[in-house]
Order: sequence, then structure tokens, then C-alpha cells
Amino acid sequence: MMKYFLEDHLKDNPCRGIISGQTLDNKGLQIFWLMSRSEIGKNRKSIIENKDIIVITKDANFNYDPSLSFKSMITYENTHLCGNWDHVERIINELKKSGDLFKILQSYSFVLDKPVFTPRILSYQRDSYNTTLGLIKTNSNFFKVDDKKKINLDFNPLQYSDYKLYNLPLFPGVGYCITTYMPGSNTLSSFDVNPIKVELGNNLEEVINSFWDKLDKTWRISISGKSFDENGLIDLKVINV
Repeated sequence: MMKYFLEDHLKDNPCRGIISGQTLDNKGLQIFWLMSRSEIGKNRKSIIENKDIIVITKDANFNYDPSLSFKSMITYENTHLCGNWDHVERIINELKKSGDLFKILQSYSFVLDKPVFTPRILSYQRDSYNTTLGLIKTNSNFFKVDDKKKINLDFNPLQYSDYKLYNLPLFPGVGYCITTYMPGSNTLSSFDVNPIKVELGNNLEEVINSFWDKLDKTWRISISGKSFDENGLIDLKVINV
């Protein structure tokens, strides 16, 4: 089987992405990056607030869209959640009541950002040895929906959502990546391959710098990272354009 490399996946691909893994110094790791083609999308940055990472608007006077602000990384007790939209904070609140992640995911659809309909992506970790990656995207029946209904959002998105959960073991220096899109900035088709295996460095700073350099300078906005150990010690880092 031909290997599929992240470097190839990122070519002509203004995606949002998540990496979940374990550093060579045996710490759990989550990475989230933000890219965009639009000026509204680029009017954002990531900041650290306590143990969380928040995506906020840089200039509220310039094409302000509150829906583009959200918590991308949240820590709750020993649970670490990371994602590309507002579902991260909402899912954490629901996990406090129920431990069934897949059942919770099925109450969400892909994002209703017509005409792209961006997938929701998610990383869930409780330790440095296992990760769960989640993906919610349009299913095959969505392409049969009348274009006028799509434009007017006149359909039930849950009926046209496809749900994927990948439970993966982690080892030192190994991570797995999922993104919102496949390569092709003109089409923005949804992610449709298995999680991409990536090599990780010694620590969070080394890893976050390495992947920031891999992102296309035309579209990249920010990259955030979290590392954590069994004692609950957390390190957070952010790079913005």
C-alpha cells in the first residue's frame, strides 16, 4: 500500500486540522491549526485562557462574525478535547452527564456554512496512550438534495451526516491527523481518508514549530498546541500570523 504523507495532503489545502499523539518525552499531545481562504476567516487569532485555547476575532470592526469564535481546546479534569467549531465546548458539557461520545456526536451535523458545509473534527484524549478522533461530514445522500434546498438550508442536516470515530493506540513520537478538507482549494471536498500517521518530536515546542512550517503561508492563521502528563501538568502554546 502506498504511504500517504501529511506534506502531500497539505498541498493546495486551506484546511483546519487536528493532530493527536504522544511526544517522544511520553506526554499526551494535541495540535489544532486554523487556515482560511476568506478575509473574514483570516480575521481571527488564538489565545490561551487558563487551560483552554480560544479562537477569537482580531478586529471586531472588520467583517465581524461571532460564529467564527469558539473554544478549540478544552481541559476538564483529565479529559482533553480539541476541535474546529463550537461543538467542543458543548460536547464537554454533555460528557459531564454521559460518557457515550459517539451518541453525543450523533446529535450534531456538519457545519451549515453553505456552500462548503465544512466537516466537524474532534480529538478526545484522557491519557497519552490512546486517542479518539471524530469526524462529522456530509454523507452520500447529501449530493441528492436539491441545490435550492441547500441554499435555503431547507433540509434536516442530521439525516445527511456521516459519523466516523477512530480509536487509536499511541506510542512515543507518533500521532494521527485528520483535517476538514482534502487537497483542492477550489473544491474543498471533505476529508475521506483514514487518519494520517505523523512523526512527532521531543516536546510541544518542537512539534508545534515543525507543523507551523508545513502550513501554507497564504492561508495559515494560527496553530495551537497542548501537552499533558499523568500528573495533570499542562503546557499550552500558540502561534499566530
